[in-house]
Amino acid sequence: MVMIETPRLRIREFTEADFPALFALVSNPEVMRFSEGLEDEATARARLKSFIQSYRTRGYGKWALVEKATGRLIGYCGFGTEEIDGVMMPELGYRLFPAYWGCGLATEAAIACSQYAEDHHCFPRYLGFTHPGNTGSQNVLRKVGLKLIGERPYHGYTVIVFEKHLSP
Repeated sequence: MVMIETPRLRIREFTEADFPALFALVSNPEVMRFSEGLEDEATARARLKSFIQSYRTRGYGKWALVEKATGRLIGYCGFGTEEIDGVMMPELGYRLFPAYWGCGLATEAAIACSQYAEDHHCFPRYLGFTHPGNTGSQNVLRKVGLKLIGERPYHGYTVIVFEKHLSP
């Protein structure tokens, strides 16, 4: 089921059939270089289950990004829940295969997902955070309208945290 359409993307819920593409994404060294490391098959399966469970329990989650022109799953974008400063908060996250970097698709997807959250009153505010060296991702968050709030510890390393308040 397609949740959101943009000029170049169909954004939909993940299904079990998407596992090979998701595993290829989260086990790609370039994709994961600013993350906690490469994921093995069991960790990637747990990630997929958490995405699917989030749709049921929260009504939102990290969604599959499918390129309209090819029908290929090229990454994901959407919301999870992460703990920052001792508080669980919705967090906008996205990952795309390197072949799709630098052409505005992450921004296109992130703006569409943010608008979905606002339109469906998913939550009043959310965070986005990146590794300090991931300036490309920081630029995406700024283009979506998130404001820098500073550095914070996260899972043993430092992240740059942004936030956005949604309209009531």
